[in-house]
Amino acid sequence: MNDTLSIFLRTNPALFEAVKNLPPKGIGVGDSAVLTTSGLFADAPVDIAPVLIYENHFQVFLLVILFFGLILALLRWYMPDRLLYEFDGGERLGFARKKSSILVAPSLAIDFFFLVNYQFSISLLTYIFVVDYLSYILSFLQGYTLFFLIAGAYVLFWVYRRVAITFLAYIFLTTDLSQQQLRLDKGIQQLAGLLALPLLMLALLADSEIFLPMALIAVIGLQVFRWGQTITIGIRNTRFSAFHFILYLCALEIVPLIIVVKLLLPENYL
Repeated sequence: MNDTLSIFLRTNPALFEAVKNLPPKGIGVGDSAVLTTSGLFADAPVDIAPVLIYENHFQVFLLVILFFGLILALLRWYMPDRLLYEFDGGERLGFARKKSSILVAPSLAIDFFFLVNYQFSISLLTYIFVVDYLSYILSFLQGYTLFFLIAGAYVLFWVYRRVAITFLAYIFLTTDLSQQQLRLDKGIQQLAGLLALPLLMLALLADSEIFLPMALIAVIGLQVFRWGQTITIGIRNTRFSAFHFILYLCALEIVPLIIVVKLLLPENYL
């Protein structure tokens, strides 16, 4: 086989001369390495390029995931009823272990932790999706810059939704309805953050492509469920029709989502 390859090179003068004049290189850390072998391709340099699944800054993201996981484990161990209370719409459940120690933590601190966990999880999920499926964006933005831009967009959207819901409740005198919607949003966001966190860890560590789609399906499914619940709550508590609440969701969330999708189309970058 080696003789055949050598004959192939020598019977193609242009290719042989181009390959023969290439200077050999040593092995460099972080660069492609060119080796001169004594067997296969004996007369030609062999290009060996390392393949990285993700960049080094993903190690920092992984450490943040482990930190959030540690906090959740402590909450589950010391305050199981307080943890599950976050997802029960205000009704405490009897999940506390017998003779377990009861620690009192400020509700605001726990709510803030869940909010930060959700914002980080959804931002990292979007960032990994961009790296894997929308790589053309990386020629303009990448690394921490892209991640913090995504996180900032999610934070601004979260603030926009709460301000819009509160303002509309004041205009139409539907304060109770807005409080129900905000509690629903809070529970769905916290659940989405909890579901996405372990799936993101597996997506970064496991040699499989299934975990990222699983996280996307879980988060998107929860958002669709939240939209359906919002329409149901609105119809049950007001005299407006389902059509009016669909328009409400379009103005509040769906139209901004369409604008973001439009901004991510390839023709804006290629």
